[in-house]
Amino acid sequence: MGFNGPGFTWSRGLASIRLNHFICTSYFDEAFPVSMVHHLLRMRSDHRPIMLQIGNVPRRSPTSPFRYFSGLLSHDDFPRMVANNWILGTSVSETIRSFTAAAAVWNKTVFRYLGTKKRMIMARLRGIQRALCSRPSRFLSNL
Repeated sequence: MGFNGPGFTWSRGLASIRLNHFICTSYFDEAFPVSMVHHLLRMRSDHRPIMLQIGNVPRRSPTSPFRYFSGLLSHDDFPRMVANNWILGTSVSETIRSFTAAAAVWNKTVFRYLGTKKRMIMARLRGIQRALCSRPSRFLSNL
C-alpha cells in the first residue's frame, strides 16, 4: 500500500529508514478502495507510528466539543468552578450543556487556548520532521 507523510518510519541521530509497512491483499484493496496509510509524527520514540485509514475522513464540525484534560484537576480553582457551575437544570442534558459551556470559558481564561498552542507546536514539529527527511542535520534532530 502507498502512504502519506515522510518516507521514513524510524530514525536515530542522522540514520533513517522505513521499517514499518502495511501490506494488503487484492481482496482488501477491492473491499476498501478508499484506504490510506499515514506516517504520523514521532513524539517520544525513535519510531514513527503508522495509521491505516479505511474510508473517507468525516468533515469536522464547525464547533469543537469540550475536551477534558488532566491539567484541569491540578488547578486550585477547578473545584470551585465546578461547584459554582454545576447547576441542576430541567434535565441532565441541560445541566451538562450549561456546565460544558462554563467549563470551556474557564478553560480558555485559565489555560489560554491550549488547543491552539498544541496545534502550533505540532505544525512546527511536522515542519522539523519534514525537513529532516530531505536534509538530515544534528541541529534539526536535536530540535
